[in-house]
Amino acid sequence: MQAGNRIIFNTLVMYGRYLVSMVVTLFSSRWILLALGAEDFGIYSLVAGLLAMLLFLNMTMTSSTQRYLAFAAGKGDFKLWNETFYISILLHLLIGILIVLMIESVGVFMLHNVLQVPNGKMHLAEFTLHCLSVSTFFTVISVPYHATLLTHENIVFISVIQITESLLKFASAIVLLSYSGSRLKLYALCMMAIPLLSMSVYRWYCKKNYQETRIKFSRNVDVSLIKQMLQFTGWNMIGGFGSLFRTQGVAMLMNSFFGVLVNAAYGIATQVNGQMQFFSLAIMTAARPQIVKNEGMGDRRHMLDLSKATCKFTFLLFLIVATPLVVKMPFILKIWLKEVPPYVVSFTRLVILANLVSQLTKGLYMAIESVGNIKYFQIFVNGLHFVVLPLGYIMLKFGMRPSDVLLLVVIEEIVGILISVFVAKNVTGITITELVKDVLFPTFLIAFIALFGAYYLGLQIGNDWLCTVCITLATIVLVCVPAYFFALSENEKYFLRSAVNSLQKRWRKK
Repeated sequence: MQAGNRIIFNTLVMYGRYLVSMVVTLFSSRWILLALGAEDFGIYSLVAGLLAMLLFLNMTMTSSTQRYLAFAAGKGDFKLWNETFYISILLHLLIGILIVLMIESVGVFMLHNVLQVPNGKMHLAEFTLHCLSVSTFFTVISVPYHATLLTHENIVFISVIQITESLLKFASAIVLLSYSGSRLKLYALCMMAIPLLSMSVYRWYCKKNYQETRIKFSRNVDVSLIKQMLQFTGWNMIGGFGSLFRTQGVAMLMNSFFGVLVNAAYGIATQVNGQMQFFSLAIMTAARPQIVKNEGMGDRRHMLDLSKATCKFTFLLFLIVATPLVVKMPFILKIWLKEVPPYVVSFTRLVILANLVSQLTKGLYMAIESVGNIKYFQIFVNGLHFVVLPLGYIMLKFGMRPSDVLLLVVIEEIVGILISVFVAKNVTGITITELVKDVLFPTFLIAFIALFGAYYLGLQIGNDWLCTVCITLATIVLVCVPAYFFALSENEKYFLRSAVNSLQKRWRKK
């Protein structure tokens, strides 16, 4: 399968996986709440929330490991590939042990001294913490195998495993309803067993199909490669922590100045935005191996072209989804929530717009990541995240509205794009003129056309489902037509046409 066709195929597979998992998760949540009851479900959520901050750590480790595995694959150096995998196994074993120790010490301390656990339920909270601690360990040590599958672009197998995980969680919820003992303990054990099962299957499949994963433990390791991987992971973690700091920091600001109602509005906005993240994440996951492999092969020009295409496709796809949501936000939220709390509409619009702007940095980051020098991007671009909290505090002290803080986030993302351009120029050698001409100018122009056109249409028609569908269809036309003629290069047009033709041939064969 050609690289372009593979990227589109893998993206479609991930969309399918996401839709199935989302539907199953929605039903699972309902049954779990019914089975556990509000109090025990609250205890589980409390403990899970304590560990949720470690999720960004897992994501950064996956990204870092995948980069080095894909780079070795691109170079065609099996010895380097095998050694990189071996080192990643050792590092993740060490990190997994350290995380467990941290959870079992700091986590237990917070349960007893910081978090409010209902009377008589501390033993259940501790048991849940222990189970989720083991679950986190299995998740961490599965990262090298997961990254290997991503390097080989085996998105189908990953999707099968992740859908299976969702189905097992749903099955666990059903089993709980007929269990007469401590349902919270049983559920915690199930949530521990599922990552263990996934890790075992990942390991078995990789060892069976990918020779570089068949390793023998040795005392002789490449110290310089370990240092490189640790430095890369460290800078990645700083970037991930910056994003976490901004999100949680804004939540704390809202809570301290305006109370829980405004805090709840921000929570709803971030929840909607979190669901939308997948639309760009799917393309990034599918494109990253090809971008890094091309750099490993020494084909810098092709790598940069793929990165520019990723910037455009992630932005334009997100724009198609975001535009009808932003325009018809009051109607959509009223259908979903029935009673819409104050500030939810403005918060959600601003959070989505900030996310839309950030899409233009995704491809640039992957280009910088493939070269291996992410230090300056993390310092100057993701470092901006740390500025939002103090500036937001000053703004609110001077009596500004809570929505103004989120407007600050939008401005921060725009500034981040400008800085990303200069960092990409210095790290990869791409010119600022090329980025402005090929990426920034056409995408911003299309965004203006789509948002203004959809907004104007929204003023002319009613406020119901039919009108929302009409605006969605109009958005697709307003984005796709000018994008094809003005934003895409001849190579990108050829890439799309060949991918569509390939999918049509597959469909006809079936």
